[in-house]
Amino acid sequence: MGILILTEAKVRAEEIVAYASQTENWYRMEVSTFVPGDRKEYVLRSGDHRAVFSWTMAPTGEVRRHMSVSVPRKGKYPQPIVVWTLAHYFGFTGAELGDGDVVHEPADGWVFAQDEDEGCIVVQQEVEDGPWVDIVT
Repeated sequence: MGILILTEAKVRAEEIVAYASQTENWYRMEVSTFVPGDRKEYVLRSGDHRAVFSWTMAPTGEVRRHMSVSVPRKGKYPQPIVVWTLAHYFGFTGAELGDGDVVHEPADGWVFAQDEDEGCIVVQQEVEDGPWVDIVT
């Protein structure tokens, strides 16, 4: 990822987080009638990477940062350093920013998996405090 792409990705990630943070735009599992990845407001494209971010509320009330990152080639996945850096841009907390303004390793508390059906890497981080606390309790 070049410097220009990093800068553009940061700006776009900030826009997406601002949109997704509005309570009416949260993704509520088993309730929402939309899929965040199908709406451009939740999607960041940087080079050949596609990232989708949402605040996701589980039926039990837990709220998570939720991000998926994919590349357009079937059977291929994004480089981990790209995934961790994008997660940082989307506000995932706890990771150390290294040389070159990139994140080399996920933080404790980041749960991640390779989703073979969707062809992406999914990262989640449970969040215990925030503007939703009064809504979910």
